[in-house]
Amino acid sequence: MTMPPNGKKANSKSTLSLLSLLLLPWSAALIFPSGSAAGEATKVSSPAFQDCLVLKQSTDANGIYIITVCKEAVRCQSQAYGFVIAARAPQWTVKAWRTDRKQWGELSLAEFLKSDLLFMNRLSYASDLSKPGKPSSSTSGRERTLLYTFAPIDSAAGSIFSYSDKEEKRQRQSKLQPKLTCLDAELPAQVGAIMRKLYELPATNGLPLKMTVSNPEGQTQVNLNTDLIQHRQTVSQCDFSPPADYKKTPLGKRFFVSHAQADFMNEMFDGMVHSK
Repeated sequence: MTMPPNGKKANSKSTLSLLSLLLLPWSAALIFPSGSAAGEATKVSSPAFQDCLVLKQSTDANGIYIITVCKEAVRCQSQAYGFVIAARAPQWTVKAWRTDRKQWGELSLAEFLKSDLLFMNRLSYASDLSKPGKPSSSTSGRERTLLYTFAPIDSAAGSIFSYSDKEEKRQRQSKLQPKLTCLDAELPAQVGAIMRKLYELPATNGLPLKMTVSNPEGQTQVNLNTDLIQHRQTVSQCDFSPPADYKKTPLGKRFFVSHAQADFMNEMFDGMVHSK
C-alpha cells in the first residue's frame, strides 16, 4: 500500500502481503498495446498514431503500468488494478474502462486532475513532496532526462528501511531525500499532467520515469522505476478508446479496483473500526 496524505503508513506489512495476492492475477499478464486494447481481438483496419513511446513502469506497492504516449494521445494501463485510462487531443477528455466488468466512464481533464479517484495509486511519500527546484539535465542514448531534487521530508514511523531498534529510533528522527527523474520529451503538457496524476506527483516538466527516497546512510528505496522504453512507429487509435459494447457508468473510486480488491479493503477497514 502507498502512503496516505499524512505521511504515515495506512496498513501493516501483513496487510500489504494479503493485498498483493489480489494483485497477482492482473500482474501476470503483461501486454504492450499492439493494435488492440487489453483482452480484445486485433483491429487491423484502425488508423494509427505515429511516433509513440511505450513505457513499462513498476511501482513499490501497486504493480506494473504500461504507458503509451504520443503527441495526440496518452494511455495508462494498470496490470494490478485492471483499469485503463486514456485521453486524446484536442479535448483531452479522460476516459477509463475495465475489461472485467466491461464498463467505461469519462471526465473532463480538469475534473480528472482535481479528483481523488486514483488514491490507491499514490506513490509512497508522494503526498509529502513540495515544489521542486530547478532540475539538472542529462542525456543517455536517445533519451534526455531531468532530475528534480525535492526538499527533505520527515521519515515516517516504521522506517521503510531495515534497522536494529536503536538505529531505527535514530532514523525516525532524520530526514529522507526524495528525487524524481523525468523524460524530457517533446509532448503536450496534458500528457505529462495525466501521467503525474496517475501517481499523484507534483507538477514538473516531462514524463515521470523514476522516483527514489534516500536516507542519511545512503540507502535508497525506489518507489517508481521505468523498466523499459520502447519506440514504436505506430500504435492503433483503437487502444485509446473503450470498446463500443462496454456500458457507460459514473466514475468513482471503486471503479479503479476489482470487485475482489474492493471487498478486501472494505473488510479490512471494517475490521479495524470494529476492533476499537
